[in-house]
Amino acid sequence: LESAEVTEAYHAGFTAWLPFPRAEAMRETLLMHEWTLWLGGQLSVMNWRFMARRKGVDLDAQRQGSEAQAPLSPRSQQRLAVELLVEAYEAAGRPAAPDETGPCSPPTCDAEAVLREVSRVVPALRKR
Repeated sequence: LESAEVTEAYHAGFTAWLPFPRAEAMRETLLMHEWTLWLGGQLSVMNWRFMARRKGVDLDAQRQGSEAQAPLSPRSQQRLAVELLVEAYEAAGRPAAPDETGPCSPPTCDAEAVLREVSRVVPALRKR
């Protein structure tokens, strides 16, 4: 996967699977190593640890047995967390992002109901 390209669809599926709703939207297709660095920098090391724990991924297991190695920098820890979560995502069969055309929950106000209805008619509004 190191040389694979990450598309917007893959990014959306991965961030929905985590869940990481505040992840920045991709502006272009990136190589996997670029994407792991870019996505990893969006959360602190501690938050990546929490996300990994929720998905049953043990980030410390990778470091056990290599006590002689120097500690990883925060950026390397973030990258490693994303890489291990990608492995778990792949093992889960790459669950797709939920369909954005149907609301997951009822609208909280009239304005949200109108916006959902209009976004079905005007596809460009879904991305905003």
